[in-house]
Amino acid sequence: AEREIQEWSNRSVLNGYEDGTFRPDAYITRAEMAKVLVSATNATNLSGERFADVPEGEWYTLYISRAVAAGYMYGDTEGTFRPEDAITREEASTAAARAYGCTGNGSLGFTDSGKISEWARGSIAALVSMGAIKGYEDGSFRPQAYITRAELVKVLDGIEEGQTNQGGSGFILRPGNNNNRTENDEEIDIGPNNPSVTYYSVRFEANGGEIEGKTYVTERVRKNATLSSVEPEAEREGYEFVGWYRS
Repeated sequence: AEREIQEWSNRSVLNGYEDGTFRPDAYITRAEMAKVLVSATNATNLSGERFADVPEGEWYTLYISRAVAAGYMYGDTEGTFRPEDAITREEASTAAARAYGCTGNGSLGFTDSGKISEWARGSIAALVSMGAIKGYEDGSFRPQAYITRAELVKVLDGIEEGQTNQGGSGFILRPGNNNNRTENDEEIDIGPNNPSVTYYSVRFEANGGEIEGKTYVTERVRKNATLSSVEPEAEREGYEFVGWYRS
């Protein structure tokens, strides 16, 4: 999961710790899950619902409010959210499927499928159908086990990969000049109008220069994202970089 960890850390969706570690085997709390999903999907609406164990002013207060407003996560019947509790694999899978609108009829062929809660079965089946969840080597899913940070980024990456239109020549951007640049506030909506496509695979080519030491980089871009939210910067000796244009 090294590539996925680096990518999601770079996007500031699931950050490392102050000591420079990522702790891939550490468990994800429910508050952290809310932060991850809200950051990944840019959810902004706030819920009017209040939880007895979610005080105002905590780092997670607004993330939980937004996750609840968006329908990603909910509290329990006692009016609490349990922000510091570790989240189980079936809870995390269900919340992620809601956040990304995943639907499908995958087969629950795990050796312990019978232990998956009824409310989670549809979401987990959807993630299985798109290849985002594969279970463990022994064929189990372990629905009530807590999900680790590394496992979560693998699931999220699998979801986005399954919703990505890999594109072609129309998805290439190259450095341009002031006459033909793509404006920073322009939406990147350069693929077919396919409602099942949530992300585009966009290739930024340095056109004789370098981007972070490479001749090109490929970014997974959420549909209708603005260029300024994803654009890298190209460098080429003797040239001034002023923007991107579509190939």
